[in-house]
Amino acid sequence: MGGSSDTNDLSSNLSASLPYRVNKLTKWVVSGAVFASLVVRRFDSLTQFYIIGGVVTAIVCRAAKFAINMSRPDTSYRKDPGMPSSHASTLGFLSVFPYLMMMSTASGAWLLPVGGAFLAYLRVAQGYHTYPQVIVGWMLGSAMAVVWREGGRVALPALTGTPGGRAALAGACLFFMGLFTGKNVMRWRRQDGGEV
Repeated sequence: MGGSSDTNDLSSNLSASLPYRVNKLTKWVVSGAVFASLVVRRFDSLTQFYIIGGVVTAIVCRAAKFAINMSRPDTSYRKDPGMPSSHASTLGFLSVFPYLMMMSTASGAWLLPVGGAFLAYLRVAQGYHTYPQVIVGWMLGSAMAVVWREGGRVALPALTGTPGGRAALAGACLFFMGLFTGKNVMRWRRQDGGEV
């Protein structure tokens, strides 16, 4: 009595809704993971520097997005520019930077950029971006991770060498976290209609 049809409808609804749900939760999970890294690593200087780099990457991407001013695909409900993808650039930075820091010591570190790339791909699968928008966003975030890591080799020892430098780094991290939270989390809540 329609058993196979019901099963097919159920499986197609689940497969259609799972990527949607994962994509919707990505911003919250990634933000939670960054916050958890602060707690686990006890707000250390490397984590502070990492978080500042993530927010700087988001700012650079946003500036590039409005300078390029390429529209999103017709399937997107959002009407702001889509090139490069902000999600992809942030995911690129937030997954490639720790990979670079751990690649010689953690055998599973490669899973970070692979997972980040998959989450970035969901932006295409859900119709929010084109492949080029996500690829350019990912490349921007990954390049920022490399530049930030190399810059950190010089900047971190200089900043952490004095109490004033450590305080400035911690203050900058708190400022950028507040900026990110104030600007994005409230916007996400409005866009999602309160849906998490």
